Amino acid sequence: MPQPLMPSQRPLPRLLKPPPLYLAWQLNSDEDQCPISSPVYVSDSSPARPFVQHEPTKREVELARHLVDCKTVPATKLITVVDPQLWDLFSTTLQTVANILHVNPMTAAFTNNALLRLVSPMQWVTSTDMEILIYTVGVAHKSMLSVVQSIFLSSWLRYYIQKKWRQFNAAYDKDKFLWDKKTLQPCPPTSPLSVKFMEMHANGGPEPYMCGLTDPLVDELRKQYALDIYKSIALPIYGTPPSMTT
Repeated sequence: MPQPLMPSQRPLPRLLKPPPLYLAWQLNSDEDQCPISSPVYVSDSSPARPFVQHEPTKREVELARHLVDCKTVPATKLITVVDPQLWDLFSTTLQTVANILHVNPMTAAFTNNALLRLVSPMQWVTSTDMEILIYTVGVAHKSMLSVVQSIFLSSWLRYYIQKKWRQFNAAYDKDKFLWDKKTLQPCPPTSPLSVKFMEMHANGGPEPYMCGLTDPLVDELRKQYALDIYKSIALPIYGTPPSMTT
């Protein structure tokens, strides 16, 4: 039986030193609207406003411990149901530090608020959110995709290819290019569900099939994406906390 998510009785240690190029900043609420440009302050008359490096709270450390020990994050199946206790700890923790910006060398910077937005039902996400999602599922299916010589493309590259379609169509030797024409069609609405469709298609369309993704399952896959992104990209910013089982 899994242990209930109760606060640890041990004193919370400091997390290990994060690797280079990983940063976490505290943003103001208005800065969250444009997280990509927020890390740079420029002034020609006075020193630039200094950034305050975020120090994880006790609750964040506790969440990190549970995620480190969790075997279902990142997801091991295409469709899963998130542990409600883990999700409650995750969502309530991020709400208290919603404006923390995670700058990382793998993909675009994002805030905790962006992850909370990701799980909002019936809500589209931004192009930056989609870029992070595409990166995450690409890493998760890296081995399978390499076998079939495929990748999940970021939105900007697909749009670039679409703009170049006229020149490509006029090329003499098209056999050098092996494109799935579906890739060049207009993109469906930007949402986690469209990313899940990509995952399922790439894996042969297993059960429950695309038509079987009910609203409750879509809510669960949104939660799973948020957990996967936080554990695989945000947690390395602070280093790895000690496991709760050791």
